[in-house]
Amino acid sequence: MPLIGNKVIEKDLRDHLQETGYYGRSAQFSRLELVAVKRPGWLQVFSFEVRAKQQEGDWVELFGTCRDDERTKQFDVVLTADSSERDLRLAEFAEGLITLQRGSKHWIQTALLALFVVVIIIAAVASFLSEDEEVADSTRQAAESVEAVKQP
Repeated sequence: MPLIGNKVIEKDLRDHLQETGYYGRSAQFSRLELVAVKRPGWLQVFSFEVRAKQQEGDWVELFGTCRDDERTKQFDVVLTADSSERDLRLAEFAEGLITLQRGSKHWIQTALLALFVVVIIIAAVASFLSEDEEVADSTRQAAESVEAVKQP
């Protein structure tokens, strides 16, 4: 669940559902997220999932995307029964905009992470070995002290 809800978009989507054959007021949004924006923020693209009752009967799960342009008052909504189809339309709507999704990692990031892990492992092994050497040295010294005490 996002930290900040967008009640205005939710209301607009409920109105759209009502106009397209669903009961908008009873619709249950399980996800409504801002996905892309164009500076200075007038154009916004949202992705959502909703459970809505058809005016003819059954409840259905719908996946959707909407593009809201506050300057032109244009509000485009695409509803699908398939999330992959929604994702395709979402990519079209968000093309050229600032997206809020992280890109894939560059190969150098993975290599640096692996190098960091190797260095940590080497440091841990070296620390363990140096402690063993210190214990062996102190044991040797204790044995020499005992031998020195035994010899008159």
